[in-house]
Amino acid sequence: MTKRKKKKSKSKTKKIKVVKVEEKRKNQVKKPKDYKPAISRMYQDDKGKPLNLSKLKKVKNTKNIKLYIKIIIVLLLLFAAAVAGFFIFYRNQQYQEGDVVLDISGPENISSGDEVVYTINYANQGQAFLGNVKLTATYPEGFTFKSSVPQVDNTYNQYWEMGDLGSGKQGQLKITGKLVGEVGSVKTLNFKMSYKPSNFNSLFETKANYSSKIDDSIIDLEISGSKRVILGREANFKIKYKNKSKEPIEKFRIEAIYPKDYEFISSDPKTYEDDNIWQIERLEASNQGEIEVKGQYQGTAGDMREMKIKLGLVDEDGSVSSQVEESALILLIKPELNLDLKINGKNENITASPGETLTYYLSYQNNSDIELKDMSLSLTINSDQINWNSLDDDQEGEVKEAGITWNKDQIESLESIKPDNEGEIIFKLAIKEDIDLENSDDKNFQIENIFSATSSSLSELGGESISVEKEPVMVKINSQMKLDCEARYYSEENEKLGSGPLPPEVDETTTYRLLWYLTNTSNELRQVVVTSTLPEDIFWNGKNKVTSAGSLSFDPISRQITWQINRVPIGAGEVNSGLSASFEVSTTPSEDDLGLVKVLCDKTESEAVDNFTEATLTASCDSLTSELKNDIKAQGKGIVVSGE
Repeated sequence: MTKRKKKKSKSKTKKIKVVKVEEKRKNQVKKPKDYKPAISRMYQDDKGKPLNLSKLKKVKNTKNIKLYIKIIIVLLLLFAAAVAGFFIFYRNQQYQEGDVVLDISGPENISSGDEVVYTINYANQGQAFLGNVKLTATYPEGFTFKSSVPQVDNTYNQYWEMGDLGSGKQGQLKITGKLVGEVGSVKTLNFKMSYKPSNFNSLFETKANYSSKIDDSIIDLEISGSKRVILGREANFKIKYKNKSKEPIEKFRIEAIYPKDYEFISSDPKTYEDDNIWQIERLEASNQGEIEVKGQYQGTAGDMREMKIKLGLVDEDGSVSSQVEESALILLIKPELNLDLKINGKNENITASPGETLTYYLSYQNNSDIELKDMSLSLTINSDQINWNSLDDDQEGEVKEAGITWNKDQIESLESIKPDNEGEIIFKLAIKEDIDLENSDDKNFQIENIFSATSSSLSELGGESISVEKEPVMVKINSQMKLDCEARYYSEENEKLGSGPLPPEVDETTTYRLLWYLTNTSNELRQVVVTSTLPEDIFWNGKNKVTSAGSLSFDPISRQITWQINRVPIGAGEVNSGLSASFEVSTTPSEDDLGLVKVLCDKTESEAVDNFTEATLTASCDSLTSELKNDIKAQGKGIVVSGE
């Protein structure tokens, strides 16, 4: 059974193969008789005979090889150029150190407190694009920010977001502020520019700074006073300060460093702290001020003392930035020359009126233990209201530049004044009769009198000179108050002001207009009162009562007319309108008045207080009668006549 199976299996396999061969044959094309495969033809010669492959001959083809080599070389060169170009282009697009330029300009030297402008220029000189550009400032101590271009919009005014900055692009920032610091100090502005180059993911920074030296201050400081002082006597000096800038200065302090053995007495204004510190809260642009200090020196004659004054600006935290310092050397001397100036018997400030004569007493005495040689005495008189033609001086002092000087040429004893010697000069000088005003700013006139003495040779101190000056004595000039009074029947324009018969008639009533005029010159007046009294037979009718200022009243019991004015301005009736009052009175003459002139009002008097001199001023008018002296049309018609 096993064999049969094997045979049956072989038979099936053959049948399959047959079928496949038959199918293949059916698809084959019939070939010609002389057909030979292509592979056979490759190994035949031109005559169709087989090649002898045991004998091969090498044939050279140099042209093709050279061509191939050239092509390869060109391709290699092109490849190298492409790679190099890529790297060059890529390199040019990279950020490199030095591509970003940051430059700051500003003033090299400034005055402390001045306005300062910093200009920040920045540029991208590289090929890379810069993104997220940010400028950041670190200001020096004492800098106060004011403004910037472009504007800043953050709390501390310290950084600016500038956006992107392309290749070859540039920009500018200007910052304006005020810089305060000690004179001699250097203030540095630090600046930083941060950015992100296009070929990096990280931020880069470029830094720059600019320094300005504070070599001056916006405040001037000066010490003025005598460089030689007498031991044990009061000596004054002044501290003067001035704002040199165009803006106000807020809060600064002045400190005095007194020398050894100096005794502070007082100051004007008073000190802010202790007895040597003053604080000024505000000083306007270009304004100035001064502090007067009084004190005295102790020590030994011939010693030198140094007075130092420091000025500093007060910062927000209360600290003081020193600005300027001045000093003065003081020589202590023993010679004492006492001077005394009296005017009209008084050695203090007085008041006087226009036209008044002033009597001057100038006395001097050498109270020292040394001889004073070549003494010169001077009286400086500062005023435009002096009548120099009225000078009466027996010593014939030399008049020049609003002053009088006496020396040994006029007074022989001034060549040498020995210890305890003394002398006196007396002369007279008058004030002008009238004060001429040009405008209302011409006011409060006074005469400043300064008595001084100079010795040009002090043998005891090596020939040094000495000057002594007496404190000024002031003469305040009273204002000129004038009162004019008149009675009228007709006005200046010949208009009728009164009524009734003229001249007045017995048993007939005639009315008159009485007028008061008040004028004033150089000082304002207050509490002004003008009064007069009516005779028994003159009646106040209360009609046409007019005043330009104040109030007018009549007391029937005392028969007194009173004009009260609170204030009379400067120049009233001179450069401004004067003040006036007018009122009516009437009279009915009796037989006893026949042939007489009627008295319409008694003497008129005025009184006022001068606001500048505090003196009481007076002025008056004579009584007014029916003669009407100022009424041209009514003149000669003042005597009472009969009505028949």
